[in-house]
Amino acid sequence: MSNMIPRVIDIDNPSDGEKHLFERLRQDPDTKGWTVLHSLNIAHHKTQVLGEIDFLVIIPEVCIFAIEVKAHRYIKFDQGLWYFGRSSRSSLKGPFEQANDAVFSLAEYLKSKNISLSSIPIFPLVIFTHTELIAPSIEWHSREFCGVREYRKIPISKLLLNRATSYRKKLANTSTVRWFKPTDTRPTQIDVETLIKVLRPSLEMSTSFGFFRDETKKDLFEYTKEQFVALDAMEDNSRVVFNGAAGVGKTVLALESSNRVTVRGERVLFVCKNKNLAISLRRFHSNIDILTITELLELHANSEFVKKSDRNRNDYWTTDLPNNAFEEILNKENVPYNYLVIDEAQDILSVQNWLDCLELLLDKGLSNGRWSLFGDFELQNIYSMYQKNTLLSDFRLRCNDFSTYRLAINCRNIQSVSELSFSLASIKIPYRKFLRKSNPLFDSKYYFYSSDEDQVNKILSVIKLLNAQGFKASELVLLSKVSESKSISKKFESELKVVPFCFRDNAVQYTSIHSFKGLESPVIILTDFSEIESEQSKKLLYVGASRATEIVIYMFKDEVKKHLLKGIKN
Repeated sequence: MSNMIPRVIDIDNPSDGEKHLFERLRQDPDTKGWTVLHSLNIAHHKTQVLGEIDFLVIIPEVCIFAIEVKAHRYIKFDQGLWYFGRSSRSSLKGPFEQANDAVFSLAEYLKSKNISLSSIPIFPLVIFTHTELIAPSIEWHSREFCGVREYRKIPISKLLLNRATSYRKKLANTSTVRWFKPTDTRPTQIDVETLIKVLRPSLEMSTSFGFFRDETKKDLFEYTKEQFVALDAMEDNSRVVFNGAAGVGKTVLALESSNRVTVRGERVLFVCKNKNLAISLRRFHSNIDILTITELLELHANSEFVKKSDRNRNDYWTTDLPNNAFEEILNKENVPYNYLVIDEAQDILSVQNWLDCLELLLDKGLSNGRWSLFGDFELQNIYSMYQKNTLLSDFRLRCNDFSTYRLAINCRNIQSVSELSFSLASIKIPYRKFLRKSNPLFDSKYYFYSSDEDQVNKILSVIKLLNAQGFKASELVLLSKVSESKSISKKFESELKVVPFCFRDNAVQYTSIHSFKGLESPVIILTDFSEIESEQSKKLLYVGASRATEIVIYMFKDEVKKHLLKGIKN
């Protein structure tokens, strides 16, 4: 997939041909390593160079293409005049002249910037995306254009490489062209980086970032919807455990599962572990009873018992509260729910007393009732010491008649961003494939700190940099390895100008990795990692990084550097 600059095409661009070519260049897997610059809001561009070129395709070690796109359904060339559209006026200047002028303008502009293009081949190409050019002429060669049939028939990568081969062969056989050698391998990576630096639209971030943010949300939703096939495949099963790592869309699938039952007029109970996740889901799904397991238990327990109890005792949540709630539910005549959905199931199945209560709340119980469980039984179990095999095998002792479905397609995280997190945590990638293979808006990075003050200074620098790149304050979330109360963000709240996480729209927020499970944010800044060697630290690193839909920033104590260097040597 190409590196598209800007990352989106202007929504107001009237050319459906340009939009179509944009998507083909963006999605073709064989364009990996290519860079494509295209016009976006060019009326405000300070150089106007890109205003003269629809697409500038930089193919490393091959060539550069200046592409002119013509999306008209009717194009006519008659007696030296061009007609674009049946009702259009004639024009002396045709697409081939436009493409050649664009190449000349580009060369002149780069020359003014003291950038040498003496041995980088730049080729013009006209692509007719919706028609064929039926008027052959000695004025142009077949390598200079592409009609709709060829354009739609083969991958865009193959089309451009074929044209490049033809152009390079022509140059090699032209005796007057002394600057070109068939063995030349420009543009080099340095050439590409230099071209991007000079030609990248200066207003790219300010003009496109808001639109890109919306497009990313749309892409995430569409990618996640593709996972609905899992629900379709298991529709005839009354009890299913959906098992998958972070990023495979479990929460969205859990909600969709709930909605499918709700529309039939049945009562659904949606249970999760994380309070913030429950709050987030309730804001948009008022038709479903969405509760954390502890909210559910306190709702059904004796109110006087809850008031008098010490909620700071661990035994209260895992023993005293569920035992009291069990007695209260047992005395009720009606079973309130026809269907049970559990998200973050790996955090709930480990407490048998909680399952006892859910058993009573579900019609026909867990063994014979209808339910769907969604969890990561390998990596996200950070609340207990249960291992995957123990957790599910113990659950089978209670309820042995259920099906399982493996979710292995990551639809949330950008592949390169996710791969870095797994590398740092020394965890094998659990996905069969990633749906998001595009380049992130900003590279994920890790920093080393020597003290609390040093960590604060580095966090401030990162926040400033990300804000300058166009990220809103609310799109940045600091997640601590330790509890929120002990985090660097809490200690230096005023210096960092951050607030505890509460779904704010105008502030950088912070909380713990535990408290942010099930949620997501464009940017995640992981803090307080004094080590990443223990199994718990590896899990927390993985869980925290998986919350990012765009980039992850890591804050490691200096000691972690030794561990990383040791890993590289090995």
